[in-house]
Amino acid sequence: MRRIHHSGSPAPERVAAVAGSGIPLRFVLQPGRTVDEAVAEGMRAAGCIGGFVTFQGGRCEPFRYVMPAASADPRYAAWYSETYEPAGPVDVTRACAIVGIRDGKTFLHCHGLWDTADGPRAGHMLAPFTGVAEPIEVTGIGFTDATFEAMPDAETNFTLFEPVPTARDGHGTAQSRMLLAKVRPNEDIDLAVEEICRRQGLAAANVYGIGSLNGVRFADGRKVDSYATEVLIRSGRVSSIDGRPQSKLVIDVVDMDGGIHSGELLRGDNPVCVTFELVIEAASASNRRTSSSRVVSMGACGVGEGLSEAGSRVLSGHWTSRGKIAKPWATASMASSRSERVELRGSTPLAPAFRISSGSAESSRTMIGTPSQTGR
Repeated sequence: MRRIHHSGSPAPERVAAVAGSGIPLRFVLQPGRTVDEAVAEGMRAAGCIGGFVTFQGGRCEPFRYVMPAASADPRYAAWYSETYEPAGPVDVTRACAIVGIRDGKTFLHCHGLWDTADGPRAGHMLAPFTGVAEPIEVTGIGFTDATFEAMPDAETNFTLFEPVPTARDGHGTAQSRMLLAKVRPNEDIDLAVEEICRRQGLAAANVYGIGSLNGVRFADGRKVDSYATEVLIRSGRVSSIDGRPQSKLVIDVVDMDGGIHSGELLRGDNPVCVTFELVIEAASASNRRTSSSRVVSMGACGVGEGLSEAGSRVLSGHWTSRGKIAKPWATASMASSRSERVELRGSTPLAPAFRISSGSAESSRTMIGTPSQTGR
């Protein structure tokens, strides 16, 4: 199986998982807010501090994202592209945001697919710089007693989400048999999911999450030869086969050239590149969740049953970006109708500062952004 070399020493534990009490989420992101602000409001209303939300549609403007890229800095095995800002509104096809905490505040790590004026695109959404243009309903699972916390990772030199337990706040109606999990580099993602379930005694489960893979091998024989990718699990299941958990993951993935691919992973030949963040839900908990009429959230009743396998047999699409690969902390031009520039000025991949200007020093402003935490 393929391996990628990171400059730090490998952590002895290759997977991590924390059990928590999950609450089904369904709430509406309100226009006029950025995506991270709107998700944070919904999580607070539900009394949750971590988990995930999924988008099945939704319009955003402005919209900013990055894709996987090579790194010019030897400290990092991979990096991210220049920042893209498509002109006009962008329609999100589907996306998943892992929700956690950074510096005491709600923080999102979001991968997805979207339709732009130039066609379909995919990558890592920059939630602090993406605006909610119309009401967007999201669903997911929130946790009151566990979360993902952004921490420096010595192996990859990135600042990455780590699942951690927290004190319960007693808000909401929780359901057990839920896990927040992380998989480290060079571990096959299917086998890692199975190991987590085996350790936790889960014979059947639904799997949600995002991350990165070092190339992709699909069950139908197709392959993606890109050592850095951005991945979204669109359907994840663990079933008991001969008394042992066996994982089946259907993904969407974008490569370093902007090619978009979808399909079922070949079990045993898809190693993680930088990180993979997961929420794993026991199948029995899913049944209770979907049959329950109570949901602690902003809005209507419970999130639907896991991601459906009905749409798991998908065609592979492809497009090629003409964008240039940006070096770490280099200035990059955005594809924007407003002639803005983004200068990466930070010292950590998780949240470098962005200087955004419209061509004059007087109008420039500096914001703290998050073009990394890419999950590569």
